[in-house]
Amino acid sequence: MALHPDNIHDGLLKITQYCEENIKPWENEETTFLRHFLYLPVLLINEDLYELKENQLQKVDISILTFNYFFEEETKMAYIFVVTKQGFDTFIKKMLEIEDEVEKDMIKTKMGCL
Repeated sequence: MALHPDNIHDGLLKITQYCEENIKPWENEETTFLRHFLYLPVLLINEDLYELKENQLQKVDISILTFNYFFEEETKMAYIFVVTKQGFDTFIKKMLEIEDEVEKDMIKTKMGCL
């Protein structure tokens, strides 16, 4: 459980609101092909980042914050990646690796359906 000052909460809310508002126009659009949007909100920080693990603070470069919020009177939850400047290159490389794996799985699945 984390306690966030109002200005941090407002910033996190802006990040999630941006993602929600960009997805909304596509929700009811009828198309003949699958369209699935994935937004990965990232909060880049200058300072050190710590996680509490087994009752001890451990310095990390990448963490995931689970953020609960309301959007249009509906409860929502988002994962926000919190990344230090030092960990940003590692984070981007990992995201590109995951993207490549997903693309290969999609191609393999499509080839199996033919």
